[in-house]
Amino acid sequence: MVNMWKFLVFIAAVVVWPDSAIGEEYLTTVDSWNFYKVRVTGRSSMSNANLKAACEAVGLRYPCHFSGGAGCSFGYWTSGCIRYDGGDSCRTHTVLAANLCGTTDYWDCRPLDDTFVYIHGWSGNGACGVDYGTNTYCLEGANYSDMYALCADPGPCSSAPCLNGATCQDDGENNFTCQCVPGYNGTLCETDIDECSSDPCQNNATCQDGVNSFTCQCVTGYTGTLCEVPYAGGCLLFSSDALSYPEASQECQTRGGHLVDVKEAELQRLIADSIPTRSDVSPWIGLKLSPGVMTYTDGSSVSDIDECSSNPCQNGGTCLHGVNSYSCHCDVGYGGENCQNDLDLCAQFACPFNWQCQDQGNHFICLAGTRLAEPYSCSSASCPDGMYCREEGVASFSCRAG
Repeated sequence: MVNMWKFLVFIAAVVVWPDSAIGEEYLTTVDSWNFYKVRVTGRSSMSNANLKAACEAVGLRYPCHFSGGAGCSFGYWTSGCIRYDGGDSCRTHTVLAANLCGTTDYWDCRPLDDTFVYIHGWSGNGACGVDYGTNTYCLEGANYSDMYALCADPGPCSSAPCLNGATCQDDGENNFTCQCVPGYNGTLCETDIDECSSDPCQNNATCQDGVNSFTCQCVTGYTGTLCEVPYAGGCLLFSSDALSYPEASQECQTRGGHLVDVKEAELQRLIADSIPTRSDVSPWIGLKLSPGVMTYTDGSSVSDIDECSSNPCQNGGTCLHGVNSYSCHCDVGYGGENCQNDLDLCAQFACPFNWQCQDQGNHFICLAGTRLAEPYSCSSASCPDGMYCREEGVASFSCRAG
């Protein structure tokens, strides 16, 4: 029986609870955490243990409790962590400074009047707070009553309730609003808006819903974004974006069509017989027609542009004309799309007998390393295919384009 009484006395000596905690007063929200001050009444000492108990009595946490690890970093008040640092100044989040301390100067901020904050690592019986009535900056709470404890809890946005890329807006006191991205609605932005619900597609087209978009699959004989444009003969592609000539040409070639170059507005209305439309964004209209001569509706012919007329090939290269394209056949010693690159012939071809190679631009020379007993005689095997051999002296020869 004696041992049990000792055990009960020991429990009573270490568990200290405040007389009572009266509700909570909302202060501000920072980093998805809501801050409150809780009134603690009675003559109990305002110790760290009591401060923690006062917060937990109303379902809250004390601010340093959620900062992780060993608590707050010593010497600073950081975002989401409010505490006294044992010196003449403290540091806190700017929003907390303005709402909790009455100043935006986060280098010189003090806690609320008669409000106690948890001190990480404090081993004494008290907690630290401020009494502005006596101009006391740091006072231990052992002999004070009817004071406040600074408490916090995670705001509603901390659980990321909003869906589909929406932004959570904490409205304070556990209220939040989801700001949806385009294409979604609902309280949590959980609903994909059906852009096909208004039947935007015309002429029996099928509407396919997307995120903040839709696509119309046209039936044969119609085209356009909403399948609103009838056509005959094969208008291939309508683009909502302006296309450059190479881009438009590639689009048509990929689809087995041809690109018609229409640079005059009055000629954009009708192309190749009876296509009743015009391009509003690009001076190009894609057509899928049988190969042959194209004519405008007035009967005049559409001339194929000669891309070689501007002499794009350099360094003697030969231009080969194609449909909406050209290619360059380069002379020996040059390469690149327009034969603009001077190639190192010695890196491409090797001289026989390990002779020394000298690049001369459009040809190369092979030099014997030692004096020859007889002059070198060229043969068909001396040079690469497409080049001929010319004797340059007793101990050298060159390979030139044939």
